[in-house]
Amino acid sequence: MSEQRGLGKGDICRGHRTVAPHVGQCGHVSDCGSAGVRCYNDGMTTTAHDDEINAFAAAFIGAILANDVDAAIAMYTDDATVWHNFDEVDQTPAQNAKTLRALHRLIPGFRYEDIRRTVLTDGFWQQHVLCADTAAGGGCGEMRIPAALRVTLRDGRISRLEEYLDPAPFAAATAR
Repeated sequence: MSEQRGLGKGDICRGHRTVAPHVGQCGHVSDCGSAGVRCYNDGMTTTAHDDEINAFAAAFIGAILANDVDAAIAMYTDDATVWHNFDEVDQTPAQNAKTLRALHRLIPGFRYEDIRRTVLTDGFWQQHVLCADTAAGGGCGEMRIPAALRVTLRDGRISRLEEYLDPAPFAAATAR
């Protein structure tokens, strides 16, 4: 039986090629500088590329949470597209700005919890739970929507964002 230990930055976690098995098995989770974010590098060594992508992702998510929609949209390329699994429609950055502003208006103070991020060669994959305290949050005042983002970067900006979530909890929480 091999010794169980947490791996440090630059160590290679052998045998674990997917994100989920990393949790609780080999301990290969790095703190990328964002409080509450677990960053996975899929068993590869951490590089300057990983650090750059994680910093970009943290700034993007931070702008969204701070309701700094202009800063978030400035991180898109001019021809970027934003796609959602529930409507399968591509949005422009301007249309996505309207969506983000509406989200803040309808669910003020929302937050992302349990953020898990994997750096990819051309961007990142992020899973998180969108949470908010709401009057219609299923009796406990809490709306929880597990979600995922696939973000593709080009020249240091977002060229494509694909968001995967079930909109039913949001619709129930915002029903008036």
